[in-house]
Amino acid sequence: MATGLLLLFCAGVVLWSAKAQEPFNALTNNYKKGVELAFEQLNSHAAVQHHFLFLRSLEKSEIEGGFGVAYFYHHFLLKPTVCAKRRNESSPEKCPFRNDRPLMDCAICYKMAAGQIETSPKPYVHCIQRPRLTEGGFGVAYFYHHFLLKPTVCAKRRNESSPEKCPFRNDRPLMDCAICYKMAAGQIETSPKPYVHCIQRPRLTETMRKNRVEHCKRMSYNSGAPTLLAVSSG
Repeated sequence: MATGLLLLFCAGVVLWSAKAQEPFNALTNNYKKGVELAFEQLNSHAAVQHHFLFLRSLEKSEIEGGFGVAYFYHHFLLKPTVCAKRRNESSPEKCPFRNDRPLMDCAICYKMAAGQIETSPKPYVHCIQRPRLTEGGFGVAYFYHHFLLKPTVCAKRRNESSPEKCPFRNDRPLMDCAICYKMAAGQIETSPKPYVHCIQRPRLTETMRKNRVEHCKRMSYNSGAPTLLAVSSG
């Protein structure tokens, strides 16, 4: 039950967003603990060579579960610094940011009780270097997009993108889609063949999620682009 609620929550409600820089110390303790968990994951990953500091939050949301339990989602950016990896320092004054390396885009969702992150369900941490595409040179770029589609009351194939004209319906499951593709000169290339995977939400398994990511990694690697970095504890 808790696992299902956490997964649903991670896919769903966004209650807060911001674009301005935000000091780490401005976060509440509940969100700080999530960021610290992301740092632990990154520092344990051999492919991560840099020291990172919290830059700002992009999205935050939380759901109260009762009896002191709450579920948190936090989407945020980390920025590399000039300091050595694993240095325990959160101040950009002592570890200045560097601008010659990409930002790290992280999303984490977790359950908390009595002020601590619970181990069940297992927290989900995903971090990837920005931009969320890999540059292949000569105007070529590789894109990965994970998104949700919701059914409407309109007939299939109706060319309408407005929910005002085609209201959503709540008696059918969401469609969970992932797509990766190569673009050149503003157009999607046919080689390698674009990968599109859509499945109704209740039928999506963890194996399917992993297969999606692995397929897209192979696609960009075989085409000569660097492999995307991803760290996940789930």
